[in-house]
Amino acid sequence: MPVIGLHVRGDHLNYSGGAHGGMLATIADMQGAAVRAFAQMGDVATPTISLAVEFIAPAPDGTWLELHSFLTGKTRTLLFSRAELRIGDKVIANANAIYKIGKLRKIDVELLPLSVTGY
Repeated sequence: MPVIGLHVRGDHLNYSGGAHGGMLATIADMQGAAVRAFAQMGDVATPTISLAVEFIAPAPDGTWLELHSFLTGKTRTLLFSRAELRIGDKVIANANAIYKIGKLRKIDVELLPLSVTGY
């Protein structure tokens, strides 16, 4: 199964010195792209329907973090997956997700809001 890796750096940390939970959840959500590639589905969109993350242990600054993804089911319109965030052999978080299989739409990048002003 696909593996995605990341070095935990200072800008990933929370005030306790571990990787921020939101950052870990974002990495966990990347399992959708990993299992889509593993299933050789081609150019389809797989927006997240559900993502549940269970945090077990911190990911300290400087560690190598890996996301190990597993395709657990597939229907005509849905992908089901689970993932483990690991430091070495130690699982620091588990995640389960459901993704919608849909058509990939072309987006005009010039129309996307790229900055927020007025604060």
